[in-house]
Amino acid sequence: NVARYYIGFMPVLFERGGEPVVMMGSWWPMCMFVTLPLIVGTVLIVTFTLVVPRAPLWLILGYYPLVLVTLVGLCGVSCRNPGLVAKREKVYAADDPEGDGVDRIKWVWNDRVKSFRPRGALYCDSNDVVVENYDHFCPWTGTSIGRNNMFCFKVFVISV
Repeated sequence: NVARYYIGFMPVLFERGGEPVVMMGSWWPMCMFVTLPLIVGTVLIVTFTLVVPRAPLWLILGYYPLVLVTLVGLCGVSCRNPGLVAKREKVYAADDPEGDGVDRIKWVWNDRVKSFRPRGALYCDSNDVVVENYDHFCPWTGTSIGRNNMFCFKVFVISV
């Protein structure tokens, strides 16, 4: 087993300081066996039918860096921690009108993961995790799109 451990359905491959750094989404086979081959296959077809036989040098010098940006963007989206929120069973508030120690303005209880989550963080049922600034789950990249991988997702989508 390559994964060190799992957070929700997401295998963690590498961590630094107790924080997951390199991890994959639950749909990593989709990314590995569909998205990546589509990109690489298209590049190979274009290379051997258009670029090598008759493309001008300026097109070749622009095309391959764009392919590299696309692959780096895909790797940045699919292998990065999307912004997971650590599990919290208790949060404390300075101003606590209900007397139970919970800051209801900043924190919301999530029954699915049995944890408090900050407002703006949402539950992703495909990965079974809470992600900060959660946008959506992308089956093409195989993972949740959130705070930490949104920039790479935009780079990937624009370069494709």
